[in-house]
Amino acid sequence: TKMAKLIINPLNQLLIATAKIQHGDYSVRVPEKNSQDEVSTLAKAFNKMTSKIEKQHNDLIQANKLIDERRKFI
Repeated sequence: TKMAKLIINPLNQLLIATAKIQHGDYSVRVPEKNSQDEVSTLAKAFNKMTSKIEKQHNDLIQANKLIDERRKFI
């Protein structure tokens, strides 16, 4: 029914996005709706989490590059 699709479709998008993160794609985001229901709250929290993970991942890559450059210099 229509009500089930309103819940299942966003959850399927979360599952697909989670699989992409598992394979190293930290840039994935899910669509956010402008409502206050639980599914929208979950999508917003998921996007906030993945954004933070992506930033931390990129920071670690930069830190490793810097360490490698220093190691080569020494």
